[in-house]
Amino acid sequence: MNQYGFTLGGPIRRNKTFFFLNYEGLRQLEDFTQAGFVPSATLRAAVLAKSPQLAPAIAAYPKGNTNFGVCNDPVNDPCVDEFIHEAPN
Repeated sequence: MNQYGFTLGGPIRRNKTFFFLNYEGLRQLEDFTQAGFVPSATLRAAVLAKSPQLAPAIAAYPKGNTNFGVCNDPVNDPCVDEFIHEAPN
């Protein structure tokens, strides 16, 4: 959380007119955890049997335990070479 501000004031004419300026700001970021539900293959089949018109919506989401490519192994990962480079001397 960041809370900041400033105040400025002073006379314009001696003992007659004054000015005063005040500003306050507050910045607050909140983290949250979001939980999701991944339907099993049995549930997907049951939903499609009852409502075949939902097939495009169900197909848009991946099935559980989906392998998204070869970039999952931290030891033998070929994708690491694309992101980690040795610094020159």
